Amino acid sequence: MKIWTPVLVLTLSAGLTACDDDDTEIVEISPQLASAQLVGTVHNYRDRWNPYSELNNMTRIDASGDQFTATYTLSPEGGRAGDGIYAIRFFTEHELDQVYKHDLTSPNRLVTGDQHTLGNNIVFQVAEAGDYTITFDPMDQSFTISPEVTLITEISSMQVNGFAYDEEGTEERVVDGRTLPAEVWDETRVEHDMSANGDGSFSKVMPLSATGGHEGNGVYQILFSANHIADFAFGAINNRPGELSGGNGYNSKVGLVEEASLVFRVDTDGDYTITVDPTTATYHIEPAVEVLNDEITSYQVNGSVVANAWDPTDDAHQMTQQDDGSWVLTVPLATDGGDAGNGSYVMNFSSNQSWSLDSTGAAGVWGRALHALPQESNILFKVNETGDHVIRLWPETNRFEITPAVTPLLTVESLRLVGSMSEWNANDPAFNMSTADGKLFYIDVALTAGDEHWYKYTANDASWGMVFADYNYDGYRELTLHGDPAAFNLMVETDGTYRFWANVHTGEYGVTLLD
Repeated sequence: MKIWTPVLVLTLSAGLTACDDDDTEIVEISPQLASAQLVGTVHNYRDRWNPYSELNNMTRIDASGDQFTATYTLSPEGGRAGDGIYAIRFFTEHELDQVYKHDLTSPNRLVTGDQHTLGNNIVFQVAEAGDYTITFDPMDQSFTISPEVTLITEISSMQVNGFAYDEEGTEERVVDGRTLPAEVWDETRVEHDMSANGDGSFSKVMPLSATGGHEGNGVYQILFSANHIADFAFGAINNRPGELSGGNGYNSKVGLVEEASLVFRVDTDGDYTITVDPTTATYHIEPAVEVLNDEITSYQVNGSVVANAWDPTDDAHQMTQQDDGSWVLTVPLATDGGDAGNGSYVMNFSSNQSWSLDSTGAAGVWGRALHALPQESNILFKVNETGDHVIRLWPETNRFEITPAVTPLLTVESLRLVGSMSEWNANDPAFNMSTADGKLFYIDVALTAGDEHWYKYTANDASWGMVFADYNYDGYRELTLHGDPAAFNLMVETDGTYRFWANVHTGEYGVTLLD
């Protein structure tokens, strides 16, 4: 006799378990997956790499099965760099730790679970424009792309990118009408190339200084790319010295709190040799440096919920570790508090009191933490009652909570133009923008020839809690909520009415003279 019973299986394949009863077997059946997500550069909107976004959901092929599909129009002139090269990966159930990456040793195989760090993004090139169908089978850990494309799996070169080049530019550039990353993050620069060692590893000798780095304090932040492709990349794994995780490009980080850019501090000027072995996903730096990823010993809460809002070294920001692995901070909040005085607060998390290890923020789903600049935003919410609130972060499961319950502000309900034309008053309703669909916002403003204006956009009537501008480094001409990017600049050449417009879905923005 066989008894079929649904049992939760922690792996993604069905198993068979024998009972003591001689004529009875219990066959374990994996519960059907609720959803699968495909993220990457096949998408043309801001949330292209966000596994929490419903926009990235795939379609189930068979109602009774766990195979998924999605079709995209791709082109030899498309992709991140306009060269027909695309990068993608998969998730299931909108869970960061259920990520599926390419097993580079096998054409259509995927790695997940503990092995995901050894995989990378699926990187491929199309030769002809057309519709391409991508299928994903999480049970079999496989994928297909049809019509056939060229999968890029061989690593012929590697680059060091990031804040390790004190003489290079740190602002995006526009060349032939195309936005390129800041020089320090430009994976196409030959100056970033490493040398092949003949054993599969690559090395680069770099002059580093105790007064160099992004903030002039000897702290350097880098990522590694392969084949001059930004999303064919490797980042560091916090609390695992010397180990890297594939698929972590500047724009395509997986989002796990435990993964970040490789961050280290030098205290002596000199030449340092950085060596990477992509086959084992490991790195080494000689002479030895202080690697800030090696041990995460603290977490901080930053933002308007604490004093001295954006200084992670302040004592008021420090969280305390609990027996269950969570980190906790209790803060007093009020219904008439926050930057706008209406109970709206903004926050994010940092580790080791350093911004260089990147911040942990929100991803559009309340309670889920995302650590993947420039996709994540600050966490914005409104309190329902005045009093002490407990903020709790679980780094290992990428979750947070606030008690008593607050009202999350997850979507853009309103947008406001803030800048020199409004004397930088982030609370002036006269500069509220109009929208017909909740995506494209606009406002018409009369301006005078010869004037110069600087501006940004703020959302949800939360003062500076949620700010849109164009990120300084990423190489996309699009709006982002991450960090504190520079304000837009406008030189007014003609008297008239100017329409400022911003699409919070695609990230497009601009100013149009109407008269």
